[in-house]
Amino acid sequence: MIRNILMDLDETILDFTKCENVAIAETFKKIGIEPTSENVKRYSAINDLHWKRLERKEITRQEVLIGRFNMLFNELGVSYSGEKANEIYKKSLGNQSFFIDGALETVKELCKKYNLYIVSNGTAVVQDSRIEKAKLATYFKKIFISEKLGVNKPDARFFELCFKEMPGIKKEETVIVGDSLTSDMLGGENAGIKNIWYNPKSQKNTLGVSIWREIHSLDEIDGIITEWIYIKAYIGSYTTGGNPYRLFI
Repeated sequence: MIRNILMDLDETILDFTKCENVAIAETFKKIGIEPTSENVKRYSAINDLHWKRLERKEITRQEVLIGRFNMLFNELGVSYSGEKANEIYKKSLGNQSFFIDGALETVKELCKKYNLYIVSNGTAVVQDSRIEKAKLATYFKKIFISEKLGVNKPDARFFELCFKEMPGIKKEETVIVGDSLTSDMLGGENAGIKNIWYNPKSQKNTLGVSIWREIHSLDEIDGIITEWIYIKAYIGSYTTGGNPYRLFI
């Protein structure tokens, strides 16, 4: 039985790409940088690179927030403080809360059957603001943000801290849903829980991370879980233990 669903926030519930593009364009304008598609795409690539390095524990969160802008400015030949740019960007990003198509409807339905939790690697002040503007809190039992916990996905310690605040939590009754192989899927593997990879672009699993189930649309989540419960119950009713088919569920 699955009772608990941990859901990633960015690119799973909220459309981070759209939020980021709006926020960085506004930031560029205030700094005096032309918000061309090339500049926006380059920032996005640099930003992603820095967050991946944080997940691998190569740099600190502060080095992510400031370093991404310093790296971009060095490439563009712009003389501006990375710290100041980050403050402008944070305020703008905190105002963006565009949803992934179908995400809100899915969340509304899932919360009727499961205990939902948000698990995010984002910056606390930004994520809190975006979650509030999206009016998401009402659908979730708790919201966990890595900056508040002091450790990031995919570290198992992130999940252990979450579990401590989930009364009666059982790992075998818990699944994580997210788009990221490096933080969500690997995080679920490290935490010893099932994972559902939200993979709308049909990307390849280049990391070889163990995936319990893969979906291409969020409205598949309930069906995937319900199917698994029925299969498990069916097999259980016809076996007395040691059935090799259990390997597949």
